[in-house]
This record gives sequence, structure tokens and C-alpha cells, in this order.
Amino acid sequence: MSKPETPQTRTRRNRPIWCSQQIEQVPITELTRYGKRLRSHDDKSLARLAEAIAEFGFVVPVVIDGAGGIVSGEARIEAARRLGLESVPAIRVDHLTREQVRAYRIAENRLAELSSWNRDALRLEFAELAELQLEDALAFDLTITGFDTPEIDLLILDPEEQSASPCEVIEHPDRATVPVTRRGDLWQLGRHRLLCGDALDRETYAQLLGGDHGGGVRMVFTDPPYNVPVNGHVRSAKNGHREFAMASGEMSEDQFAIFLRTFLGRVLDALVPGGVAMVCMDWRHIDQVIVAGKSCGFDLINPSVRADFVVAPVTS
Repeated sequence: MSKPETPQTRTRRNRPIWCSQQIEQVPITELTRYGKRLRSHDDKSLARLAEAIAEFGFVVPVVIDGAGGIVSGEARIEAARRLGLESVPAIRVDHLTREQVRAYRIAENRLAELSSWNRDALRLEFAELAELQLEDALAFDLTITGFDTPEIDLLILDPEEQSASPCEVIEHPDRATVPVTRRGDLWQLGRHRLLCGDALDRETYAQLLGGDHGGGVRMVFTDPPYNVPVNGHVRSAKNGHREFAMASGEMSEDQFAIFLRTFLGRVLDALVPGGVAMVCMDWRHIDQVIVAGKSCGFDLINPSVRADFVVAPVTS
């Protein structure tokens, strides 16, 4: 037998562990920022937070010091402002020293980051909520959780799930035979589909995605030709590579702009609202792909630059 542990009811400084038993309703105008802003919040995250408060209520009080300085909850207060709230629930921690407040602000933001998601449990939660959403039993969108729709889809997706339709079994070709495929050939590779087609042609997407495909794709990753010759730019003459069939340096600036607008327009037609297209492009034409994307109706989210730390010189 062992003696039961005595619950800790005092802090190390011999103060009650329950620092405050009372939640106050404090006007936002009486609150001030405390020292440095430790975390940054963009408009998207603040909008999500405001949506969550509007749906669930202001269930987590902010923490303030004795003078009304914000110890934690700056983002929730900003979200409350956006919702037109004049006051927020707050817990006052006037027993802490200024040094303790500074350390607590760091700890309050950092400690939650030390844990990790139980992905199996999270997948089941989202799967069950998604079923309710399909049955119109939810009055809110699942993105209110802070996860984007593509992230939720990837979480729910069972990696062991197989295509319901039977696949044609094809024998491995003789390696001595030159592989040949023609435009319009569609290969079913388990759950994946591979099509030889023209990305400028609307019918290509209908064939690849199956009939009424409009607005069914959530993410596209594409690396279109850059309208520069492959050999001498991407590859050296010694390690030559066959030139692209189109946009391999033969197009004028106007022709390439039309090429990009046509292609990106097809991509946009296939995406769901809020879908993402990740489009690769070289530095010479990055401005053209941005202009073409915006002219089609895309919003530029963020450019990403690949950093090659070891660069081999290209010689002709």
C-alpha cells in the first residue's frame, strides 16, 4: 500500500494554485498590449478565429494583469473587435511579478507546441464530422477548426483504400521494346490515372477526371514548359534532353502569355472553390505566369523559391 499523494494547492511562492476564481467582463478599450508581440497573426488566421468565436462563443477568457495589460489572448481580442464586441471575458492575474508575466507569456504560447496530434484519432474525428456534413447535420464548415479543406481531405483519406472499379491487368512489356503511347491513352494505375493528352484541350480534363469534372480537383501541381530551350538552359549539350513539343523557346512573349492563360484557365475550371494550383516557372517568366494566373481568376497566395546550395555550371 502507498500513501496517497497530497494534492498541490500552493505555488512555489506559497500562493494559492487557483490564482483567480472570478471571470470579469472587461471593455476592450481598457486593455493594453503588454510589452512585445510574441506571435504574429495574419488576416486569414484572425478571420478563422473570429468565425470560431461566432460559432462556439468566447469560451476561453483572455488573461490580463492588474493594470489591464494583455498577458495572453491578443488574437482573440482582435477577433472580438472584428466581430464588433465591446468587451471580453478576462481572468486577472495581479499576483504575478512583471518578470513572471513575461515568462508566462512565452510559456503559454510555447507549451502547446510541444505536443503532437494523434493522427488516427484526428482522422476519425474529421471522418465522423464529414459524414454529418454530408447529411447536412452540421451548421458550420469544418475549416472552422483551423484546418484547410485539402488538409482535412488528406487526413481522412485511407492510404489502404483501393479503387472500387476493377483495373485492367497489363503484363510488363519487354524491355527491349520501344515504349509507345498515343494521345488519348488513359492508364489506370490502382487509384491513380495517367493520361497522354494536351493540357490546353478542355476534353483532356474531361477524359482524365471522368465526365462532369468541373470543380472536382482540390490541388494541382504542375511544371509547364518555360519557353526557353531545354539544351543550354536546363541541360548541357553533353547531357542533352529532347525539347518540349511546345513553348521550348520558339514562342514570342505574346504567344507565351496566351499559352499560359489558356492552360491556367483549364486548370481553374477543374478546381473546387478555394482549390490551390502550384505552378512551377523559371525566373525569366515568373512575372508572366503571375499575370496569366490573375487574368484567369486566380489569387496569388505565396511565391516559393527553390534554393539549390550546390549549383553545377551549364556549359554548351
